[in-house]
Amino acid sequence: MLNKKRIAAVSALLREKSIDALVVAVSMDTQYMAGLYMKPDERFKGIIITAPEKDGNNGFALVPAIYNHEFEESIGGDIPFYFWKDEDWFYDSVKKGLDDFGVPARGKIAFNDSVLAIEAIEFSKRWGYQLENGADIFASLRLIKDEEEISYLKKAGEITDAALFEVIEYIKPGMTEKQILDFLFESYARHGADAPGADAWGIIAKSENSAIPHYSKMDCELKVGDNLIMDIGCNYKGYHSDVTRTVFIGEPNPEKRKVYEIVKKAQQAGIDIVRPGIRACDVDKVVRDVIEKEGYGPQFFHRTGHGIGLAVHEAPNISSAHQTVLKEGMAFSVEPGIYLQGSFGVRIEDIVVVTSTGCETMTKFPKELTVV
Repeated sequence: MLNKKRIAAVSALLREKSIDALVVAVSMDTQYMAGLYMKPDERFKGIIITAPEKDGNNGFALVPAIYNHEFEESIGGDIPFYFWKDEDWFYDSVKKGLDDFGVPARGKIAFNDSVLAIEAIEFSKRWGYQLENGADIFASLRLIKDEEEISYLKKAGEITDAALFEVIEYIKPGMTEKQILDFLFESYARHGADAPGADAWGIIAKSENSAIPHYSKMDCELKVGDNLIMDIGCNYKGYHSDVTRTVFIGEPNPEKRKVYEIVKKAQQAGIDIVRPGIRACDVDKVVRDVIEKEGYGPQFFHRTGHGIGLAVHEAPNISSAHQTVLKEGMAFSVEPGIYLQGSFGVRIEDIVVVTSTGCETMTKFPKELTVV
């Protein structure tokens, strides 16, 4: 169902920025506005939001005839539909819609980050519109989660916690990393997660593989003495969880134990400082200072965190370069790691949501050193 409040907020931002229309291809942005998401293909489909209003509407849907059912199911009659057929392509339909809504000739049209460059160029080439980058428009709106969105993030976290408790009992030497990931996907389904789509993901990485932050092969067998990074998450009503735990197959050696405790301390320091008014770079600094003090600064070579919501990675960016001031309702990860190349890595991650006085973690799985 179309969220007219969010559409109106986008339209108001367009007027504030002196932009006449925003072209939004199917993406997380259309899911945010209307619960509308489908796999992109060669046919352009989406929602065009306009600064001018017409008959109480701030835009229209541009719909390939072949996708009429999907749009009707998500949006119904909440905004006008402009259909196009394969033999005509979408140009005449989108131009009619822009004209009907009073978008001026050679006006400014912005595009979200899912519109192909070859499609955007046609708006300038055919009709002389001025092209604008509209990616930041939705980023600014999706940055602050409302109560409903936070409830979905919490539920996704609860499902992931439940799956983690199950997988801890499941892990045995001789299993492959991939077997563990497959078990997790099955567990998500048992606990009510959305069916995994094309963007389903997870990182299960043992010992030397765990020193590669975004390791992807997952074909190695576990043995006693390994450590295991599990960086995992599911979807609930489109909203993501993201949690990382590092566990040990048998008792860890002193170096692994030491590194684990440093990462755990650094992550807690980051969580403890989160509150409205703190900058993203302040969170990164507090976390990084703990690791650098212990002599592992060069082995922590990624940002401290990323925003989360309908996308696994979205604003805000929690890094030394970003001075975004934290506000109530922002959701992001705190995930320091230490990676000793060729040997092992440790990472611990939770999603936090900024509250009026601090923050709340979306996952509760224990962080005490765990031996399986």
